[in-house]
Amino acid sequence: MEVAGEDPGRAPAGVAAMNPGVRVARGIAVCLLPGLVAIFVAGTSFGAPLVPWKPGIVDLDVYLKAARALLAGTDPYNLGTSLPFLYPPFAAILAVPLTWLPHTALQMGWAVAVSLTVIAILHRLGLQGWRLSLISAAAVRVVEPINQTVAFGQLGAFLVALVLLDLVPGPRLVPTPRFLLRWGGRWLPEGLLVGLAAAIKLTPGLFFVYLLAIRRFRAAAVAIATMIITAVIALLIAPRASVTFWVRLAHGNSGLGSSIIYEINQSILGASTRILGYDTIGNGLGLGLSALAAVLGVAVALAWHRRGDEAAAVSLCGLATLLASPVSWSHHFVWVAPSECCTRPVGRGRPGTGSSAGCSSAGW
Repeated sequence: MEVAGEDPGRAPAGVAAMNPGVRVARGIAVCLLPGLVAIFVAGTSFGAPLVPWKPGIVDLDVYLKAARALLAGTDPYNLGTSLPFLYPPFAAILAVPLTWLPHTALQMGWAVAVSLTVIAILHRLGLQGWRLSLISAAAVRVVEPINQTVAFGQLGAFLVALVLLDLVPGPRLVPTPRFLLRWGGRWLPEGLLVGLAAAIKLTPGLFFVYLLAIRRFRAAAVAIATMIITAVIALLIAPRASVTFWVRLAHGNSGLGSSIIYEINQSILGASTRILGYDTIGNGLGLGLSALAAVLGVAVALAWHRRGDEAAAVSLCGLATLLASPVSWSHHFVWVAPSECCTRPVGRGRPGTGSSAGCSSAGW
């Protein structure tokens, strides 16, 4: 079995030689239980019954409203609802195709997609077979950030997957063709998915600094270029929305106002404003401590990278992005799943394989 640190172009032992039909059947079997659990979580959260289907997937509805605003030529950052759209305009553009789908099918499909993303993350960390299926299903049901990502229709799991699958070597579901092996066995240049994640939500941009710190300069350049290109595409497609977003951001306006003081905002800035008040002192100290958390997060990630544990390094840097962000609702902390699954006694185990204690801690 391939784990993090081995040849990234190889499939796990026994998978590459497996009959394609058997491989697909096993893949479906692994994904079935987590997918069903995700549909159950989406349908029954917030006290709703599974039948009739009336879930409260409010964040997904915000993405759809932003996309429809773009199509109508109106401002996606002024939706007139209690929940604003806070992401870069490129995220709203990506949401446009979702408006073409039947609403119920989209809601169920989103829940299943989150479960498949969790499977992809845990598979990259070394889990396979029935353990992968059961632990993924348990994560969707029990791990609060993942559970609430499904319930709200959030996209945090997709961002984690984009970064982790880009930067952490490990088992791959699809064997890499021989012609790609000379380029490191990658389908896409390293850094591209990180740049795409930062184009959808700005917080993964901290990984630009991480890539520079570990001297992966080409990957950092690809990531930064990807984000810039997507911003230019968004400017060409939605110029007014792009100007609104970036000008507002340049003035330090996150779009949330004083709601950052809510207790479910688990960022350092949120804690600072709750303790010291939403004023110059509370905000100033919170921003300073947030910047310090980002620096320390990259430093700790660099230390784990030098130990040869890329999964732990990336996961810890991911947690730092949440602490340093102005707003990190409790359901944003999907990074807790891979970070805890990397936990193991010092000097024991293999990079990328989680201990039972770590996975149990994630559930707690």
